[in-house]
Amino acid sequence: MRLSAGDALVVSDDDAWSRRFTAAADFEVTRTDSVSEAVQAASDADGYVNCVVVDSAGTWADPSLVFAAVTARFPDAACIVAGTDHPVDPPACEDIRVEVAADRDSPGLVAAAAERAVESGRHLRYPVPDGEADRAAAVRACNVDGLAAGDDLDAVVAEVADALAVDVAFVGLVDTHVEHFVATHGWDPPANLDRSAVVCAHTVLDEGPFVVPDLAADPEFADAPSIEPRAYPSYAGVPVHADGHRVGSLCVRHGEPRSYSAEELETLKRYSAAVDDLLEAAAAKADDDQPSAAD
Repeated sequence: MRLSAGDALVVSDDDAWSRRFTAAADFEVTRTDSVSEAVQAASDADGYVNCVVVDSAGTWADPSLVFAAVTARFPDAACIVAGTDHPVDPPACEDIRVEVAADRDSPGLVAAAAERAVESGRHLRYPVPDGEADRAAAVRACNVDGLAAGDDLDAVVAEVADALAVDVAFVGLVDTHVEHFVATHGWDPPANLDRSAVVCAHTVLDEGPFVVPDLAADPEFADAPSIEPRAYPSYAGVPVHADGHRVGSLCVRHGEPRSYSAEELETLKRYSAAVDDLLEAAAAKADDDQPSAAD
C-alpha cells in the first residue's frame, strides 16, 4: 500500500472497528492491522501523513512504537490513541504529544477527535500564524522550483551577507510542513527542512524582525537540537511577502553569537523588499504559464 498526501494512518487488528472508523472519517484513511505494516506504510508513503490513530485494544503492547516511527518521518503528524487498554510509554514518546480519544467503542467519535487534532495544530512543535491555509497557498504559487533554479535571489543573499558581514544569508519559503531554501550564501542546505527544525517558522508570525543572538542560550531554542544549521548560532530574519502574505523570510546567520543593530535590521528589511518583488514576479509568471480554459 502507498499513503497519499493528507492521509490518516489507522492501526487496528479489529477489522470491524477499522471499517467503522473509515466510514465515519471525513478524510482519507489507510488501514493497517499490525505495527510492522503501519511502519512500512509510513516508510513507503508518497505524501505527508497528517494523522496516525492506534487502536489501544490491539494485540500490541505499546502504541508508542507506531507514533515514534511515523513522527520520525512526519514530525507534524497528529498522534491519537483510541481507548485506554494500552497506555502509551512516556519515555518512548517524551517529545511527541499523544492525545487519547477515550471512547474507543465509538469509532465515529475517535475520527472526529482525530480531525479536530489535525485542524487545531496543538500537537505541532512550532507556532502557526493566522490565515495559514491562504499563506501556504501563496507559498506554492511562487513556483518554488523555478525560484531555486534562478540567479536573482542568489545575488540578493550574497549582497546581504556582505553588507551585514555574516557567514550565511538565505531566503526560505515556509510551506505547510517544510521550509524551502530558494537562495543561499555560505551554507549548502538540503532543498528543504522540516518546519520544526527551522527558526523561520517564527519569523512569519508577524511583520517585525525576529532576532536570536545565540540559539544555544535562548530558552526557546536551546533544547531544540533539530534547529539547523547548528554551526551558526546567531539568527536575524525579516518576513518576505507574496500576494499580501508572509510566505517566508530573508535571514542571516553567523558562526558566533552576535546581536544586530537597528541599522543592520533596516538594511535587512530593505533587501527584503527586493525579494518581495522577485517573489511577486515569480508568482505572476507561474500564473501566466498555467494553461487557460481555452487551451
